[in-house]
Amino acid sequence: MIDEPEIRSRAASELSYSMDRGSLKEWAAQQEITGTYLFEITLRGKGQVASVRVVERINGSIDHQNRLKDHLMDYKFDIPVHKKQIVRMEYQFEF
Repeated sequence: MIDEPEIRSRAASELSYSMDRGSLKEWAAQQEITGTYLFEITLRGKGQVASVRVVERINGSIDHQNRLKDHLMDYKFDIPVHKKQIVRMEYQFEF
């Protein structure tokens, strides 16, 4: 079983990659998302997103914030999280 700091680090790296040149970048461009959003993301077994909580919104709209939050709920991380493990992390999305 991977420890929580390692899972957080891998998840942040995966999100950074996706924001730079992956599916999140493509999705955000199609949706014309702008602004900066800080979310608390809870991961559970098999890399699934259990919850997304808004911590802060800067120069963005509530509509964009909610669309991003909904999109993240369907995101699946490529990280082997144990099925009984729950990991919370914060990540700032900048568009």
